[in-house]
Amino acid sequence: MLCPPGGRGSPQPLDIPIEDGGSLTLEQPALFGDCGQVRPTRVTVVDLASTTDQAFPFATWAEFCDTTDPDC
Repeated sequence: MLCPPGGRGSPQPLDIPIEDGGSLTLEQPALFGDCGQVRPTRVTVVDLASTTDQAFPFATWAEFCDTTDPDC
């Protein structure tokens, strides 16, 4: 699970690379949850092949949220 009851979890790998038809390619995509900590609720797809030593440990990622929410 992405956000088990303890609020922790690991990115869940997806089966195939993701491309947006432009400049974004996620070679080893995985779902990464915010565990309901941000608003609006969002889903982040990270690239496991782009790890860094920064606070957010992925250099390549895409974020999705409800576009009807003005904060999205």
